[in-house]
Amino acid sequence: RLAAGGMASAIAKSTLAPFERVKLLLQTGTKYKGPLDALRRIPAEEGITSLWRGNLANLARIVPTYALRFALLDHFRAIAAIGASPGKPLTL
Repeated sequence: RLAAGGMASAIAKSTLAPFERVKLLLQTGTKYKGPLDALRRIPAEEGITSLWRGNLANLARIVPTYALRFALLDHFRAIAAIGASPGKPLTL
């Protein structure tokens, strides 16, 4: 479960990394006119891999968090269900 949670979060964050990079560049007031302009010009000017710049730092922060969350979810759900009726779902 730990590895599955880590891999799932790494794939999800790496898939969305180019959009996060464009968002950050637009928020810092760079030379781009909009997101489509940035998505077109960044690979042309800096190379396609520049869209994933900073992704490793993001993965180092996100992967352990989501791996532990995914691995321990059932464990904490079982602890929370102690004393509850077996047929009733747990509510918050």
